[in-house]
Amino acid sequence: MGREGETLLRWLVELDTAVMARRLVDPLAKVAFAMSCLGGRARSWAYGRRLTDPTCFSTYESFKEELKLAFEPPHNEFRSRAEVFDLQQGKYDVHAYAQRARYLVSNVVTDPMDEATKVVTFMKGLRDGPVKTYLFREYPNTLENAITLAMQEEFSLKQAKLHTNVPRPPRPAPKTEGPEPMDLSYASAGGQQKKKGNNVRCFRCGNLGRYALTRVYNEHAVLRTAAPSERVSHGEGQDDMPNLVILKVKSMTKRADSLRVLVESGASNNFVRQQSLPLMDFEEKHVPRSQLEVRLATVAVVKTEKRVIRARFSYKHRVFVEELLVLDLDDKFD
Repeated sequence: MGREGETLLRWLVELDTAVMARRLVDPLAKVAFAMSCLGGRARSWAYGRRLTDPTCFSTYESFKEELKLAFEPPHNEFRSRAEVFDLQQGKYDVHAYAQRARYLVSNVVTDPMDEATKVVTFMKGLRDGPVKTYLFREYPNTLENAITLAMQEEFSLKQAKLHTNVPRPPRPAPKTEGPEPMDLSYASAGGQQKKKGNNVRCFRCGNLGRYALTRVYNEHAVLRTAAPSERVSHGEGQDDMPNLVILKVKSMTKRADSLRVLVESGASNNFVRQQSLPLMDFEEKHVPRSQLEVRLATVAVVKTEKRVIRARFSYKHRVFVEELLVLDLDDKFD
């Protein structure tokens, strides 16, 4: 009975519960049962006393008092009270921290602490965060009430985190050898359209298969779809390709730089200018070195080194990760 390092007072409470469960009434029977539950040095001490004096433990209460005098550390409650005042949550969650607080408070028996001291000590030891802020706003009256409110608040925070959107894993890049022909003027709207774009209705034009992305980058730039007039100006002769969408980022600062991104074009890849990268939230993707052949609207073919990035966008509180090919074509892309 009892665990290593457990306080003597807690062990005596467990012993009283076991005696009551066995319905022991005779004092000598209680003492005999208590001696059988001892171990280690306490067991040797008890049976040594009984060997020298068979009548040493005449009652169950005298046995407990002599056991306290022999094995309870001096000023035990003073140290327990000091541990309560030094209570800190640290790396533990609220449930483990609450159990630790209950354990330390229960060790102070002779002169128990008042409820206000328990509550303030428990609240002060919490980590800085939403749980601690909530308790200081509510000011609970008892320790158990404070523990209940803290555990409910932590549970609510965990439930809220379960419903946060996680970015999709990026698409695997196709492995090819040699130059890859990329035609920006004749992008096909065929079967390579992304599945997620088919069920999205654009809040600008109202058509399926298009969507407008809105994203603030470092509080300086806003991404939006080009206006209908802009789409016409960039897509002459493309009336049969409704999925050709040109996105622009207009800087909210005094800089005149603009960012153009081709998203959901119906082709196998999307594109962005290298000059626009400082305005975007992206990370590099390592791909084998190769070259791209890009045919512009002027029918001119330009070769550039292949570079792929993963850019983050958001749409209606959902986060998307798009793979974009970086085109280093100077002013020829305009």
